[in-house]
Amino acid sequence: MELNPAQLAAVTSASRRLLILAGPGTGKTETLTERIAHFIENKALPASRVLMFTYTNKAASNMIQRVRGKISLKTDIRSGTFHSLCYRLTQQELCTKGILPPYKVLPEHHAHRLRRRLAASTPTPIPRWPRCCAPIACKGRISWSCTSAKPS
Repeated sequence: MELNPAQLAAVTSASRRLLILAGPGTGKTETLTERIAHFIENKALPASRVLMFTYTNKAASNMIQRVRGKISLKTDIRSGTFHSLCYRLTQQELCTKGILPPYKVLPEHHAHRLRRRLAASTPTPIPRWPRCCAPIACKGRISWSCTSAKPS
């Protein structure tokens, strides 16, 4: 894809921070991948210092493939979704230093199954439970109690 003058200006800008606003199908992803490749290729930034995040795993994977198609990478670029990167940073920075106990994030369908199993294992049948204790309603309470518990 040939970059237009505005995209080329964004790619070659020396500014570390840059806001790119454009509509769908206008070449934002191409501009960003060109910019990353440009920074790495011109040794303005090592690949290990790049942090690239998007809204979906598919988009993150696509962008990495595009950057790799433009230049050869000796090290990986840190990339992922907002949620996965925050999770990894939390694990690396807070859990390994003992600030937070190690934890895992369950996918929603696993969490729902767990709430159902917990509800089924209690002597009180679900229909008689107060509304706040139904499996779906207790989600927030379980999450709060797990994160608020003091490590033993």
